Amino acid sequence: MSWPSPNIVILEPGANSNSDKEILNVTKIYKKDFILKIGSFLDIVGDEVLFKRLIKCREIWSNIRPILGQWHTSKDLCSVLIVFFSSYGLLSLVSQLGVRFLDKFESAVDY
Repeated sequence: MSWPSPNIVILEPGANSNSDKEILNVTKIYKKDFILKIGSFLDIVGDEVLFKRLIKCREIWSNIRPILGQWHTSKDLCSVLIVFFSSYGLLSLVSQLGVRFLDKFESAVDY
């Protein structure tokens, strides 16, 4: 099965990137530029501030799909892994399997 390659575009900010209204206006411009059809989505990856503003914009235009950037996703995933390792006894299991460098894992966790 072959998937179409994604279209990735680096978006330029609008006149005032601190305004929810301006961010919504910019997304509408990109909607026109990308010739999005009814039912198509505009996926936007950004930092936490932009992500929160885009969530608010979804109330007006539901075809925006905000995605947290790589750092936030990695941080959240690490938090989940830390809970699994520390709460469910996986740390001792992994240590018994021979995985090294986990001896300071619990003391270094600062998420």
